[in-house]
Amino acid sequence: MEMENANPLVAAKSVFLSSKNPLDGLLQIVKMGFAGRGFLKHAAFSGHFTTEGINNKEAKIKIAEARRIAQQYGKEVASSIPVYLHANPFMELTPILGPNGERWKPTHSVLPFSKVLKHDNDFESLMLEYKDKMEQHGVAMNRMFSFIDSNAFLYEPTFLWKDAQTIYHKKVYPLNLDDVPVHDANPQGMELVYEIKQRIEDMCVANGAIHFQIGKDYPYLKTRTKETRNFLCALKKQLDPKNLINPGALGFDETI
Repeated sequence: MEMENANPLVAAKSVFLSSKNPLDGLLQIVKMGFAGRGFLKHAAFSGHFTTEGINNKEAKIKIAEARRIAQQYGKEVASSIPVYLHANPFMELTPILGPNGERWKPTHSVLPFSKVLKHDNDFESLMLEYKDKMEQHGVAMNRMFSFIDSNAFLYEPTFLWKDAQTIYHKKVYPLNLDDVPVHDANPQGMELVYEIKQRIEDMCVANGAIHFQIGKDYPYLKTRTKETRNFLCALKKQLDPKNLINPGALGFDETI
């Protein structure tokens, strides 16, 4: 998504500056140019791999093994996405629109490996349940997966739905919106997005998932033990008896 929305010249500059030498930078830019942006157009899924090592030799051995395994299940494509993300690991936090002007809403959960298959089966069942409604209201979903070292599995469903741009997009979005498709307001689509998101949240809790961002968008208080909840509520009442500090966050409004 980030790469699709990136200015090609800015992307090329960032890749060149992050390369190990000028020749390597030019080669990377040429490879990305030949690959273009449509190399995944007909792919249902794609996997992108990076490796680390104490030296180049170890990193190359690891990527060769990843390539050997992956080639058993698919076809190798250009490495444009990992190259771009390596050059831009901390991208600007801006409102995001989809490639066709859709509203975009990311979600995520961090799962123990033992729960990944069950969680994925639950998610597939949920998508099947809502398939007709999603098609009716112009709502689609894609998913991104990644490993967090050998500790956990990052499961990221993201919503795309046709809806009107907000003033926030128009004021803050980094690209010129004149060339971005415009959609009519879609309140029923947005309502459906939040309904499905709540179902995904419940599913995450049931499967023991945690989240990187807690607060208004992800549950906190209701996933604590009874003893921890009692302690936190007592602390909140003592320090903020009128619930003036960040009301609605962490789930305190449901208990105070």
